[in-house]
Amino acid sequence: MALLSMLPAPPNLPAEAPPPPAPSPKAAATLMGLVACLRRLLSSLSAASVVVSMPVAVGRITGLLRSGSEGVSMEAASLVAMLIGGGVGDSYSSSNSRGERHATLMHAKSALLGHQLQITVLVNRLRPMSVSPLLSMAVVEVLEAMLCEPQSETTDSSMFVELLRQVAGLRRRLFALFGHPGESVRETVAVIMRTIAEEDAIAAESMRESALRDGALLRHLLHAFFLVPGERREVSRQLVALWADAYMPALDLLSRVLPPGLVAYLHTRPSEEDEDAHLQSGQAASVVSLSAKHKQRRLLMRRRGRMPRSKLSTPYSHNSNIAGATHVDTAGTMQAAHQSFVASGLPLNGALIGGPGSAVSGVSQTGTIATSEETFFAKRAGVLSPDWSSERSQLLAESGSAFKFGTIGGEADGQSNAAGHPTAPAPAQVVFENVQVGSGRLVCNWPEFWREFSLDHNRADLIWNDRTRQELREALKAEVHVLDVEKERTADGSILDISGVDSELEEERSNQLSWNYAEFAVRYPSLSKEVCVGQYYLRLLLEGGGVSSRAQDFPLRDPVAFFRALYHRFLCDADVGLTVEGADRDELGGSGDWCDMGGLEGFGGCGGSSVRELCARAMTIVYEQHYNVIGPFDGTAHITVLLDRTNDKALRHRLLLLLKVLVKVSPNAMACVAVGGCTLAVDLLTTAHEASERTAIPLQSNLIAATAFVEPPKVWHYINGDGAQVGPLEKDAVRRAWSKQDIDWNTKCWAPGMTEWKRLRDIRELRWAMATRVPVLTPMEVGEVALSILQSMVAVHSDLDDAGELVVPISKVKRILSSPRCLPHIAQALLTGEPAIVEGSASLLRAIVTRNPQAMVRLYNTGAFYFALAYAGSNLSSISNLFGATHTHQAFHGGAEAALSASLPLAKLSVLGGLLPESLLYVLERSGPSAFAAAMVADSDTPEIIWTHKMRGERLIDQVMKHLGDFPQNLSQHCHALYEYAPMPPVTYPELQDEMWCHRYYLRNLCDEIHFPDWPIVEHVEFLQSLLAMWREEVTRRPMDLSEEEACSILGISFDEEDVPAGLIGNGKVPSDCVEEGKIMSKIVGRVDEEILKRQYRKMAMKYHPDKNPEGREKFVAVQKAYERLQASLQGLQGPQPWRLKLLLRGQCILFNRYGDILEPFKYAGYPMLHQAITVDGDDNNFLSSERAPLLEAASELAWLTCVSSPLNGEELVRDGGVPLLATLLSRCMYVVQRSSPSNDPAVVIVTNVMRTFAGLSMFADARQEMLLCSGFVEDVVHCTELELATLAVDAALQTISQLSVSPELQDKLLKAGVLWYLLPFLLQYDSTAENGEADGMQGIGNSVQIAKNMHAMLAVRALARLAGLLDGVLSSPYNGTAAIALKALLTPKLAAMLSDKSPKELLRKLNSNIESPEIIWSSATRSELLKFVDHQRVSQCPDGSYDMEQAKEFKYSTLSNELHVGDVYLRVYNEQPGFDVSQAELFCNSLLQFISKSVEDRKRLHAELKGVELPVQKYGVKEGPLSPSSGAGSSEENEANDKEQSSELSDQNRENYILEEERLVQKLTMAIRSLQVHSFVI
Repeated sequence: MALLSMLPAPPNLPAEAPPPPAPSPKAAATLMGLVACLRRLLSSLSAASVVVSMPVAVGRITGLLRSGSEGVSMEAASLVAMLIGGGVGDSYSSSNSRGERHATLMHAKSALLGHQLQITVLVNRLRPMSVSPLLSMAVVEVLEAMLCEPQSETTDSSMFVELLRQVAGLRRRLFALFGHPGESVRETVAVIMRTIAEEDAIAAESMRESALRDGALLRHLLHAFFLVPGERREVSRQLVALWADAYMPALDLLSRVLPPGLVAYLHTRPSEEDEDAHLQSGQAASVVSLSAKHKQRRLLMRRRGRMPRSKLSTPYSHNSNIAGATHVDTAGTMQAAHQSFVASGLPLNGALIGGPGSAVSGVSQTGTIATSEETFFAKRAGVLSPDWSSERSQLLAESGSAFKFGTIGGEADGQSNAAGHPTAPAPAQVVFENVQVGSGRLVCNWPEFWREFSLDHNRADLIWNDRTRQELREALKAEVHVLDVEKERTADGSILDISGVDSELEEERSNQLSWNYAEFAVRYPSLSKEVCVGQYYLRLLLEGGGVSSRAQDFPLRDPVAFFRALYHRFLCDADVGLTVEGADRDELGGSGDWCDMGGLEGFGGCGGSSVRELCARAMTIVYEQHYNVIGPFDGTAHITVLLDRTNDKALRHRLLLLLKVLVKVSPNAMACVAVGGCTLAVDLLTTAHEASERTAIPLQSNLIAATAFVEPPKVWHYINGDGAQVGPLEKDAVRRAWSKQDIDWNTKCWAPGMTEWKRLRDIRELRWAMATRVPVLTPMEVGEVALSILQSMVAVHSDLDDAGELVVPISKVKRILSSPRCLPHIAQALLTGEPAIVEGSASLLRAIVTRNPQAMVRLYNTGAFYFALAYAGSNLSSISNLFGATHTHQAFHGGAEAALSASLPLAKLSVLGGLLPESLLYVLERSGPSAFAAAMVADSDTPEIIWTHKMRGERLIDQVMKHLGDFPQNLSQHCHALYEYAPMPPVTYPELQDEMWCHRYYLRNLCDEIHFPDWPIVEHVEFLQSLLAMWREEVTRRPMDLSEEEACSILGISFDEEDVPAGLIGNGKVPSDCVEEGKIMSKIVGRVDEEILKRQYRKMAMKYHPDKNPEGREKFVAVQKAYERLQASLQGLQGPQPWRLKLLLRGQCILFNRYGDILEPFKYAGYPMLHQAITVDGDDNNFLSSERAPLLEAASELAWLTCVSSPLNGEELVRDGGVPLLATLLSRCMYVVQRSSPSNDPAVVIVTNVMRTFAGLSMFADARQEMLLCSGFVEDVVHCTELELATLAVDAALQTISQLSVSPELQDKLLKAGVLWYLLPFLLQYDSTAENGEADGMQGIGNSVQIAKNMHAMLAVRALARLAGLLDGVLSSPYNGTAAIALKALLTPKLAAMLSDKSPKELLRKLNSNIESPEIIWSSATRSELLKFVDHQRVSQCPDGSYDMEQAKEFKYSTLSNELHVGDVYLRVYNEQPGFDVSQAELFCNSLLQFISKSVEDRKRLHAELKGVELPVQKYGVKEGPLSPSSGAGSSEENEANDKEQSSELSDQNRENYILEEERLVQKLTMAIRSLQVHSFVI
């Protein structure tokens, strides 16, 4: 107990958590010592029982398994193994009874490992890549005690299943334990794997797949074959049997590694000697104890499904269902296996159809195996148990007699074989038995297989000896070495780019590499010279006697397969064209232009007879209809060679059609590849260029269309019998020389592009041209068939395995086709112009470069992109797919651009940049190949695409064909000529000369709102960013440093004086100083024809391109810069271009105008450049020139739109100092505009945009402060209201005045600027009938003009109200007394009060109507008087240019001078209209009373003055006259002033006027009294 208390408490961590940090070495040593003491103390049964009964003790012991110290974990695992009955020796003393021991072990297992967490912790100790051998040994001891017999008898079923599944989940880590230095560990792991196979079919299947992909099967196969006899070899053999038995991928691998005659022993019935041996071992096993027999019987019953584990947990319940299926019919499984062997060339009676190295597997061709078969294979996986013979006897009794598909009729040959054995081993007897599921036995006969492997065979169906075994051993060791090297490279992430991951992910990283077992095969050089027919070695078959008798010894039950094999060989032997006359057979394989079959196993020696055309046709038809039944055809390689070497055109074409059908089956395709079929098919494809009539291409230029009528190029040369060189000749001339026997097979020939002179027989093109008979197919049809063959070859092996992992290395077919020998010719097939060939070539190129980086980045070198663009057909789907997969992955950048290629724009990143418009590149990249193909054949002229048939035919195709020169014509004579890549100058499109591409739109079309109004724009923010970036690039662009003279010199462009027309020199067109030493250099570069420039560029680029001349990189870069310099001069693109700047500005204007709400959250980042665009220097008098005015218009509009879209932009514009710049621009433009300037005048447009901008900026206090500091700004704003034809400018000016009225200082400046005299006339231009016309839909110029005037009137009302401070709420402004008094005097009190109304329409209607009411008297006379006064005030400026408002405040209408106005009521009219409802009745009544009182007092004062008596003045606050205050009771100061004025007037008047004045006063008094009576009545 003391020792247990010294152990640390278990850590509280999740099951999958990594171990905690390791303790110090001293602490670890202490813990290890404590656990070792416990192990000694607990060796007794009683002590162990007590400890495992204590939960605390169990928790501390199992907690040590998670220790960070592997030594502590090892000791803890050893202790657990001892407690549960594992470890070295017997765990407890023999004195304990068996029952007590079993009970103790069951209790210990339940306590120590009864929880899933404990099991997970135990298994996870084996997951890391680096586990110490001692720790792994201890954990394996625990697993042995839990899973392996006899210890597993005390393991609970649920615990057993859970542990079994988790151990199976280790996969490759479990395989790694086979490299453990401990022999016992390796043996235990093998037993555990056998247990997994017996108990869990799903886990066993997963282990088989992992063993194959990880290469474990390969390693143990090597050990099983070649290790010295011992336990290691036996373990390896058991594992190979476990992993490969009835597992088709593994058996397929064996069939490629071993001769089929040897593999056939796996499918034989065990011999009587084997059964006797197993029977004897079963009898010997009867002496074991009763418990052992009981265990054996229980295991057998469990395997047969008669005693399933009763405590299986729910997640694994389906396993019990599988085990419980006792009588599953496996006839379907056996039939599938039968078809597999037939398809693979393995006869059912032991005779074999394929070659010694051919594949056995045929499942992929014969159909999919049913689920019952998978269950059958999974449950059968296991090794032979010790009592296998007794089990097998029981199985035979239950399942009945086995059935056979075929047996060997004869016995073994009694004669001694070549190795000296007394009797030769008998051929394999292939048998398939109907074995029940759960029998516990293996399907394949592995003991027979191992025994026959070690023997020497020298029979007709199998040659196997020490030499072949040595060749097998070397091949297996080499493949293991290659796999180890690849895994070591992968371990540090060098291949998969996963370096830097932590150690916990190492297993996942290692799983990313899968062995390419699908292509692994072993070739036996010692058998390469043996001629084999139908899996019979002819030499051995003919040594003993007649062929017929030997054939009877090996009868085949499948005549179709046998006939196919024999007839195939007959075709091979019968063809006399297998070689050419005079050719040495040993020299044929040394040339790359000859297909050679001599190195292929089973096809040694080269026979030859003519193959009949009819036979070839029949084979094509039969195989095409029944290839699923026939399976792989072992004559494919010979058909390929015969196709290459025959001298019969008709036969060649028939064989070509046969090969097209054969390669649909994967093994056939690989056999064709093995003998050079890829290169052969490519060479056949090139013959399509020999077509005399090509498909008409409507868009082609006359250059191409005329090729049918011009003389064929002459490219061939040969050495005649006298040693003289003859040529150049066309191909037909060479044929005629052949027919005249002037040349023979050994004549040396040469054509441009060939590296050396070759004999005619070594030049396929000429060799085939000399063939006899009439061809069956046209050259184009030959090309189509060859393309079909190549596509089938590429499709044989996927780039990814079943797990989705990349297979390395890439398949052999891709390696061949992506080589310089093949890839250029496939690309050049695009030049045939035949739609089917073009489409197939493009698809093939895409398949070749997919997941093939080396071929992908160099595809451009073949000229494939030029050839595809030169195609004028409409079937562009395949070409578009090719472009989509490759155009941005080409390494065509040279120099410094190569490192920056990933960051380049699409036009420079794509190899198609400069050849196609950027709009098409964008469609290809964003919308996909389908949209690109549709766009290429359509006529489009939109903001997104500008592309027409004319651009494609007369520009793109024409310039591409000119770049290719006479190369397409030369191909018809020399099909194997290779294109020498040279960069092509950019294609010029006049239709795009004045266009500018940005993001995804052509700006000129986008800005053309007449043809493309409201064109939808997407990706608004990205589009704005692109516009700003291009704007910045355009502004900062500077002319190139390279001069035109230097550029011409680099490109070698010069002009002789005689080349220049005489009239040009001396007449001013060519200055005399340009003529120097007979040369006219680049000062006349404008006269350089663009074709001359491109021709010189092609010449220099081809000479110095880095791919052709690695030392010419610097010169190549210089050539590119020189070409760009001269192109810029020709197109006028030196420095910033105003038209480009205008398009960029207009594009931004459209974007903000339509989508300002979307851009509102984003702050505009282009103000620094915008300020530069709107800056006008004081001494710049050309700012309104035809070149600069459009820029100012667009820039000022952009400033307005950005401010309107977001307040953030307005604040940013103010902070960046934009207000003074805009004010200066406004001032300069207002200086040149007139009142009658049209609205489309550039200056007016700029003024309009600037005023709109100020209308928005006036909302900001900082902006108003800036405006206050700008000299003349307010005057410019006021004068802007005079622009009669610029209605938008007037609108903006009125809005600006309204916004500026928020500031008292700006109110005063506006009044001094005479704003009243400019705004009041707008009020008198209102016409309410125009609004009615607008509502009725009436259109017309006059109506629209009046609507604009109405808008001006309403804006003017709002501006005047805010100027006086008469509004409340959001439109409130400081009260301005001067403006308020002046407006009251100018508009009369009642109308002036209406300025504060919410709607100005009522006021405007009254101002433009004739009204006579008690409150308002307004007529044309008053309007005329007001306008006359306003006009007078406009010209009555102060000396400083300001206006004085005093006269406005004292203004009185003469038409209202005789009206008595009291309380805002005209008494005369009121008396005439007694029913009028006064708006302010109470005020009116009080005013009347005060007026009457004042009038009475005035009369008394008048009489007193006449008598000389002074009366006190009563201050009633009532003033007579038409312009009395609206309240009727003004201020005391005003009344007193009036009294004094009247008194002075009375004193000055003559006494004779007294009577007249008194009468007037009486009249007023009478009128007032009457009004009071009326008002009282109304009240």
